[in-house]
Formats: sequence, structure tokens, C-alpha cells
Amino acid sequence: MPFVLWEPGANLWTETIEMIDHTNASFLESSASRLGQPPMAFWLYDLLAQDGEGKLRVQALFSLNLFLHALSAFLVYLTTTLLCLRKGLGPTYVPAIVATSVYLFLPSTLWFQGIIYGPETLAQVFFIGSVYASLKLWMRRKFVSLKYLFWYGILLLCFALTSWFGFVFGLVVAIYSIYRWKRDQHYAHFVGVTMLTLLLSILLLIQGKYYQHGGLSFIDYMIQKLSQQNSLDRQAYLLGIPNNVGTSLINYIILLAPVIPLACTLAYFVVRNRGMKFVFTRNGLRFFGLAAWPIITLHCLLLSYSSQGFTSLYMAYFLSVLVGVFYHKLHNIKLLPLKTSLTLLLICLGISLVVLQTLYI
Repeated sequence: MPFVLWEPGANLWTETIEMIDHTNASFLESSASRLGQPPMAFWLYDLLAQDGEGKLRVQALFSLNLFLHALSAFLVYLTTTLLCLRKGLGPTYVPAIVATSVYLFLPSTLWFQGIIYGPETLAQVFFIGSVYASLKLWMRRKFVSLKYLFWYGILLLCFALTSWFGFVFGLVVAIYSIYRWKRDQHYAHFVGVTMLTLLLSILLLIQGKYYQHGGLSFIDYMIQKLSQQNSLDRQAYLLGIPNNVGTSLINYIILLAPVIPLACTLAYFVVRNRGMKFVFTRNGLRFFGLAAWPIITLHCLLLSYSSQGFTSLYMAYFLSVLVGVFYHKLHNIKLLPLKTSLTLLLICLGISLVVLQTLYI
């Protein structure tokens, strides 16, 4: 990782990472955690991060985090090139590199994907992949392409089996596609694949949880949990809403801190140029509907869960691509000098390191 500890004394980096990983492992191995989320992230943890004696392999888990972080950044690059109508595997495109750099060095992604492993760490890859596959399918109108539909279905299935956010994403996409279906009959294939994938994931989850947690005892456990939820004091729940909303805002401000000065600077250059306006194209609106609207829905449906810091990973993807797209607009009219771009990226990196060192290390 591109930072070191500030505390004096011996090099504590290795010891710190091992301590973090063992704390992380105790969370992943608890039955309460495994009941609280779909199982795919835990299956991958059991497969890669434990040896034959059940001991934690710290280096394997750390390598997995770095791989997922790099893969997500690559998908950010592809998404930005797609929205800017460039070839993803063609010549290197500067706005896409800007978006990728911002994503790589945000405090949220450095911590919750670069160091900490959990369901959201893995779900982030499937989330970005599902958005990218959907965008490519919609923009190129490949509604009857088996290749596009197959990969979209696989990514959505893995997403739903990793995080409850996968179901929220699938439902939002399905509702939008049904709305578009009235005007464009080609959306029927997309709606069908989305609904069938969600149904299959529900069946697999029910079967997997049933056998994983002792058959009928799992049903008794779920009935007990549902009865506890129904007996909760509504007044206490309503009073907790402002606290959860405030916590979410604080997490976004702190964990996505570098995006704020970056976005403000880009907005300044755009506003300064009178001939340029904030115009959202149809593809831009599609990206907002796929990447941002499901996150807003998640906050409405699962407010307590979404107020946790790790859910800021999802918004990190949307904001990073948005910065790249705005940079693309400025880059086309040569309004943003190269020195200014490098300065902004260095400021982004500096703020990330300060936040990460101050809050977590």
C-alpha cells in the first residue's frame, strides 16, 4: 500500500495488518455475520483464506483484497470509456485514468476493499460489472445477444448471492426495464433475464441457508427473528432514522473526502466557461439510474445497514466515474491544463492518506 504508519518506533505495518486480518476473520467466522448476509463472500473466504487446519492465511486474504481492488478499478476505467464513447481496450484515455486514480485512492476503497474483506468487498466487483454489462447492453441495444445477456445474468446472480444490495439493484433495474418495455418491446428479454436471475438466487439462498444452518432449526431461527422485528418499538425506530441519516452523511463526507474538492474544482471550470452547461445525455441518465438510484433505494429500504461505512464503496464507484466524465467534457475543449489535472490528483491522494491515517491506522 502507498502509505506507512506515522507512529514512532519499529515498523508496525506487518503487525497492524495481521491484527486487522484476525479481527476481520473473527467477524467473518461468526454465525451471526453469516446469517446476516448471503453466503458467497464467506464461501470465498473459507476457500482461500484458511489452510487445511482452519488457520488464517493472512497473505492470501490480503492478496485477494488487492486483486478485487484492482479489478474494480479496471471496471471503473471501462465504464468511463464506455460513457465517453471510447474503446475500453483501445489507446489509453486520460479521463478514464483520472476516474480510475480517484477510485483507487479514496479512503473508502483503500480501507474497505484494499485492507478489510467482507461481503461488500466482493459485491463491489459484481455491482460494477452488472452496471457495466447493463450499460453496454442498453447503449448498443444488444437485447437479443446471448453473450451480453449471459454475462449480465451471471454477474447479477453472483451479486445477489453476495449481498442484499444485489436484490435491490435487480429490482430497481427490473422496474425501470418494465417501464421502458411499454415503449420498446426489446426490453422484454432484459426484464425476463433479470426476474429469472433474481428468482433463481432466492431459491439458491433458501436452500443454501436451510442446509448451512441445520435444516428446520434455521426456519425456527428466522421465525424468531421476524417476530422480534415485528415487536420492535416503532417510536424507537422512528427516532433512530435521523441518527442513521446523519451517520450516512458523515461517512460519505469523510470516506469520499477527496471527491469533494475535485468535483468543486471541475464544477468551477465548467461554470467559468459560459458556453458550456451541465447537460446529462441519455447515456448519462442511464448510468445514474443504474449506479446511483439503487444506492438511494438501499438507503430508503435498509437505512440502518446502509449507514455503515462500508456501503460508501458503492457511491465511490458512481462519483469516480462522474469525475472522469466531467473531466472528459473539460478535456475536449482544452479548458483544464495538464498541470492542474496532476495537482488535483495529488491533492486527492494527499487527502485520502490523511483521512486513512487519522481514522483507521
